[in-house]
Formats: sequence, C-alpha cells, structure tokens
Amino acid sequence: MQESGTITTFDGVTLRPDTIARELQKLERYFIPIERLVIRKKEIGSGGFGIVKCAELKPLNCPDDEGTVVVVKELKIDGFKVIPARAAARLIREVIVWSQLDHENILPFIGYYLGED
Repeated sequence: MQESGTITTFDGVTLRPDTIARELQKLERYFIPIERLVIRKKEIGSGGFGIVKCAELKPLNCPDDEGTVVVVKELKIDGFKVIPARAAARLIREVIVWSQLDHENILPFIGYYLGED
C-alpha cells in the first residue's frame, strides 16, 4: 500500500512529494523563465506525450536583442488525466537524461520552463 501523496512510476520507482521538490531544485540551473521565450503557435512535430514547436530564446540581460532559435517540447498533460506529481516525475526524468546526452543527432538540452497550464 502506498503512502498518501506518493506516486509509483511505470518502472516501479516510488516518489514522495518532498523527493520531487528536491529533484526539481537540483535542476534549477536549467530553469528558463517563460518571459525569455517567444513560442510560435505552429507545431513542427508531436508524439504521444508532447508537442514540438519553434521558439526564440531571448538573451538573459538584453530582452530587446535578437534571441536564439530553439525547439520547445510542450508536454501534454491535460488530455491524459495525469497527476501533477507524475507529470513532474516525467519532467525530472526527461531533463536528467536529455541533459546528459551528447550525440550529433540529438539536439542539446538547454533548459526547461513551466507554463501556467
């Protein structure tokens, strides 16, 4: 039986809310404030759990300067009845794995943002 508030991932890992908060705090260096992103409406791809769009990442201290073109993956949460803690666990796992990858056919991981929805 699970403790109240804990979640178990598909691979059997049990996470408590305080563990999720601690893991997100470790990933803070990758956090991008939404104000730095100009996300285009047009989708350039999609998959089972996400939509891929083009965006512009504005420079940190010069928001009026031209930004860098980046790709943004927006996780689909609302259409899947996903528990917020489970969505956070998915985000944490993806950020950790992707940030460690280094391959010519994989885009480098720059960071993540948290939207209002």
